[in-house]
Amino acid sequence: MVEADPLGAPLKRAVGDRTAKVLERTFGMRTVGDLLRHYPRRYQERGELTDLADLMLEEEATVLAEVARVNRRQFRERRGSILEVVVTDGTSKLTLTFFNQNWRERELRPGRVGLFSGRITDFRGTRQLANPDYEMLSDEDDAEEKAERFSAALIPIYPAVHGMSSPKIQKCVKVVLDGLHEVPDPLPQRVREEHRLIGLKQALEQIHRPIALSQAYQAKDRLKWDEALPLQVALAQRRRTALETPARPRRAKPGGEHVPRYFADASYCQAGIRWPAYGASHWREILTKARDCEQARGGTHAHLFEESHFFDDLAARAFLQSKQGSLVLEMQGWKE
Repeated sequence: MVEADPLGAPLKRAVGDRTAKVLERTFGMRTVGDLLRHYPRRYQERGELTDLADLMLEEEATVLAEVARVNRRQFRERRGSILEVVVTDGTSKLTLTFFNQNWRERELRPGRVGLFSGRITDFRGTRQLANPDYEMLSDEDDAEEKAERFSAALIPIYPAVHGMSSPKIQKCVKVVLDGLHEVPDPLPQRVREEHRLIGLKQALEQIHRPIALSQAYQAKDRLKWDEALPLQVALAQRRRTALETPARPRRAKPGGEHVPRYFADASYCQAGIRWPAYGASHWREILTKARDCEQARGGTHAHLFEESHFFDDLAARAFLQSKQGSLVLEMQGWKE
């Protein structure tokens, strides 16, 4: 039986309860769609090592590098040992440290290339990754599986955190995509054909597993529409609701039939500096003083400062809530 909305399926069905809990705790992901909308932030070309000199301290990074040397030593003043692995991009170096994990020396042999993920820190002037997650790109014990997983020319690098690295996210995405069948497409076929856009399922496949960068760009062009469509539909619904709402015309003031009205925000001065908080009637005091000044100098525009031309903050908020829309500041011919 095919689900009506496979993207709305609980994530634990696809990746297991334990991994699903970590994804929810770290990224707030609960559904298959949440995971597939967690797009790669960049792509690493296979065979092109990461420029280690560009890494910033305290950032979560995933690097593609080659193991240069391995050193294991015992602590002098306490029990235990530390395994130091130096990786390189051919120019710069980065140190990986593993505490009481000597068995990793069998995997991290000089000459091997892998993906290493963790937080970049500094120890005595040396940049390092402490207890990083990693995955080697070649392993004779499971060459067939690795060949399948790394057959693509590009490696997606995901936004990651401690405990959920980019390689782990990539594994989860692979599991989900391999089990994903038909996906309902919210974008009408006519619109896709008119703008030469690919389908949603193909876009999700290409954004996560592109063979070339052109495929990733094609997927991004399509997925932009998925982000904009709900917003535009919601705005259209609000505009329609506003148009269907009964309105009472405002009675014109003498001499003010052709004078635009204004929105008064008494919390800011002309320089844009926030004024101290005042009571709700503060704006009325400003209008009263303005009318008095206009009349005192013999002016003929005192009617412009009538309270009926303005909203206060509380009234504006109430108006927005009642109309379920935006406050339009084109006030000439205003109707409530």
